Amino acid sequence: MSLRVQRLLVLIAALLCVVVTVSLGNWQLRRADQKQAMADLAAIRHQDAPLRNADWPCAGAADVASPPEQRPVRLSGRWMPQKLVYLDNRPMDGQAGFFVVTPLQLDPAPVCGPAWVMVQRGWVPRHQVNRQQLPAVDTPQDLVVVTGHVMQDISQAYALGAEPRVEAYVPGPSLRQNMGREAWAEWVGVAPAPGAVLQADSGANNSPASTSNQLKRAWPAPDSGVGKHHAYAAQWFALALIITGLYVWFQLLRPRRAS
Repeated sequence: MSLRVQRLLVLIAALLCVVVTVSLGNWQLRRADQKQAMADLAAIRHQDAPLRNADWPCAGAADVASPPEQRPVRLSGRWMPQKLVYLDNRPMDGQAGFFVVTPLQLDPAPVCGPAWVMVQRGWVPRHQVNRQQLPAVDTPQDLVVVTGHVMQDISQAYALGAEPRVEAYVPGPSLRQNMGREAWAEWVGVAPAPGAVLQADSGANNSPASTSNQLKRAWPAPDSGVGKHHAYAAQWFALALIITGLYVWFQLLRPRRAS
């Protein structure tokens, strides 16, 4: 193979690599724009009027979408304390602990009929001495008012294997790594309504019985992922520059200096 053909092949390979890396960088920028648009929409939803019981969609309706994520909510209902779940391995502020999730039976029921919603109520620390001991959480029996905002699903953490099956006849509370909708439906006996609620701190909008001061709700702000896509784009563009620099040095400058 002649030197001229070799140089042509190197040029084609370099051009292909630059085109691919620049294209990937532009794709990451487009993804960042999409994520930013979603974050802007979520910020707008925060200003909307809270969803109430009558607004909540029905469970099991295939043509009904989940409530808009980040939309404020103000729901009234009764907790199901016998179905309380502790989600394990959920640190907060550098301390080990659990997320507390409890079904809320909506009262009054939505237009579609009786329904219950998963509520991620807050965080409690793990016992410092006996790590198997679950902390007590006050769960009022009376009618409560819960405020917060919509989340598509409750917290999901990385798990090495499948979760054990939840038996409907086993009373709570239950300690789990994760708990999907199918498991909730099997345990409660009725499928949960679409969406879930991330409960906010108590305040003027919450009834006194709706929250417990045991629960910490320092929820992190939603991460849009825009910064991650910008970082990936910068890496791809930097790689394109490196490829271009290497080609210029080894194929153009160095041969001239050698001659």
